[in-house]
Amino acid sequence: SNEDSVEVNVNPLPVIEVSEDQVICEEDEVLISASGASIYRWSPNEGISSNDQADILASPLGDTRYTVIGIDQFGCVDSASLLIEVKPKPVADVIGFLEVCPDEDFDLLATGGETYLWSTGAQGDQITSTIQGSTEFWVIPFQDGCAGDTASVQVAVYNNLPVASFSLDTDRAYYPANIQTLNESLNGVSFVWDMGDGTTYTSSEPVHTYDRPGSYTVQLTATGQNGCVDISLPQIIEILNSGLFTPTAFSPNGDGNNDLYAISAGALDSFQIIIYDRWGRKMMESADTEFKWDGTLNGNPAPEGSYVFTIKGTTLEGKQIERMGSILLIR
Repeated sequence: SNEDSVEVNVNPLPVIEVSEDQVICEEDEVLISASGASIYRWSPNEGISSNDQADILASPLGDTRYTVIGIDQFGCVDSASLLIEVKPKPVADVIGFLEVCPDEDFDLLATGGETYLWSTGAQGDQITSTIQGSTEFWVIPFQDGCAGDTASVQVAVYNNLPVASFSLDTDRAYYPANIQTLNESLNGVSFVWDMGDGTTYTSSEPVHTYDRPGSYTVQLTATGQNGCVDISLPQIIEILNSGLFTPTAFSPNGDGNNDLYAISAGALDSFQIIIYDRWGRKMMESADTEFKWDGTLNGNPAPEGSYVFTIKGTTLEGKQIERMGSILLIR
């Protein structure tokens, strides 16, 4: 019988190897590779840069298993697959005041992530800041190692801010001095005056009496309708000692000790003193600061008791001085 023979070569199957499973962030891409064949076919086609190359870039929208079929030079086929897990990007939101007072602390709070990076360089979900003008703040959220899109907020300064300003009717006066304030503030609805001697007022334009000489710093705080506060520049007022010293008693008994009533006065442009008894009868009057009263009326000794004096004068700066007091005459 006739016999034929055929030689059959059996080629081994190719062994296709692929990259390890990957975890990426949403919208990121990753390089994946296959080896062990001459021709490659990747599937599915969505989210890959090519379906017929050994090395491709993959950017799936969600978790995706990619399978590659490899064909060697003999036409033998093998396949392998890998999983790409996609982590969603966190979405941040910023909560806080959109209008604030200048140089006043305010808070901004971020939500939507695990950790955060702010435009100020701070980290954490909340920041405290101050501004002097309209300012944009941004924050980047992070979750599972993925960065989200930047969220931003514009923080503005209130309009119609208060501006504290004032003047005084004088910056030099002799005590006791009544000082009139003049409020020149803008956009203020409430006020606090600090008169520098421990006295404060909440009225708009108070009149303040300084009863001691000294240097006093006056300042005004104005609060606007939006709650913002402004503090004026300080002004210094000098309250001068008029040089008037008025004794409260004398004893005109001829013993040579305290027999005459006299005052001590500094330089004045004008001066007048009148002394009255308890019934309002004028006992003496003088326009001389060097006067001396011997306790008599028309040469007759005035009786023991209490007397009243009034002093009016003008300083060299033109400031009016008025003083009233009592004198005890002792025999």
